[in-house]
Amino acid sequence: MKILNRYLAVSLLKGYLPVLAIFLAVFSLIVFVEELDDVGKGRYTFWSAGEYLLLTLPSRLVFLAPFVALLGSIMALGSLANGRELIAIQAAGVSPYQIAWSVMKVGACFIVLVGFLEEVVNPPLDQEAYFKRSMALSD
Repeated sequence: MKILNRYLAVSLLKGYLPVLAIFLAVFSLIVFVEELDDVGKGRYTFWSAGEYLLLTLPSRLVFLAPFVALLGSIMALGSLANGRELIAIQAAGVSPYQIAWSVMKVGACFIVLVGFLEEVVNPPLDQEAYFKRSMALSD
């Protein structure tokens, strides 16, 4: 069962990563375009906007985490179903509940990671980002 859990975890991570990359790229582009409106005010430069974008990236990841988990899981399980791997797993004697439990364990680890980002990483980075932005925008 350990091998199966590891296989499902790797498959889910392969589903999470492209969704996460696409969502972060799209939403970061939107934020960056909005920040470009303020470039030139005070001492706020193109590089300051880029720094603000990078410092607020973990908060965007936390915001997008539920969508990433949902779509990434659907993509990964759909890929496994398309390749008939889920049928092979069930034919080997693994119940759908055990498969769901393996998927839920990966989701729980993802939730713990997102909670760590929200509680430990985001507050100082967001504070620094908003402070630097406000100092650069004001003369």
